Amino acid sequence: MEIKSSLAYTIRSAYEEFDSFTDKLKITNMCIPHCNVCCRDYFNITEYEFLYLLKYIEENKMDKSKYIFLSRQYANCFKTLHSNKFIELESYMATAEQIMADNDAEYFNDLPLCIFWNERNGCSVYQARPSVCRWYGSCAPCRLIGNPNVGKVAASKLATLTSSVYNKKSNKIISFRTYPLFYWFYKFLSPEYREVTNIKVKAFSFSSEENFSALELKFIQH
Repeated sequence: MEIKSSLAYTIRSAYEEFDSFTDKLKITNMCIPHCNVCCRDYFNITEYEFLYLLKYIEENKMDKSKYIFLSRQYANCFKTLHSNKFIELESYMATAEQIMADNDAEYFNDLPLCIFWNERNGCSVYQARPSVCRWYGSCAPCRLIGNPNVGKVAASKLATLTSSVYNKKSNKIISFRTYPLFYWFYKFLSPEYREVTNIKVKAFSFSSEENFSALELKFIQH
């Protein structure tokens, strides 16, 4: 689990609050059984959603190496089909304007299914799925099920809670660039970044948000 002052607890609470909101509106789990149309989309998630997924994988004793392998396959496919976009992913972005412009507005219909899609059971991390997976088909309309466009405020709040953290000492809101789900597993579990990611996963659950944000600032400075 996690301590109540941790960022992991904040993320889990944000997910639960959003799910409760959609439950009350009767717009949860409207998806067509075994449909995976949106699981083939190119969508971005935040660093904290990535860490939450890793936490879920570890707690449920899932095979993390399997998803790292699948992410590498996905990355190779992406590089072949969309080399220019992959170069953008690998490029450093120095300004907030650049980061904000790098959103998930693009749609690619020639990509593999999400690394967490399972033909037999569907999403293998459904309980820990990122924000975009929660609001698409509930708050954000899906062309297949024709759900109403509702809950923009709830979706916006969820996006805010899962994307940034405030450090009181430096008086800074720390928010990082988002990446496609596959890219987090491909890049940040590579030998180059694995140690830092493992440190962050532990701190994510057992450090206060203030201490975690201080850790983030430390890595930024180095």
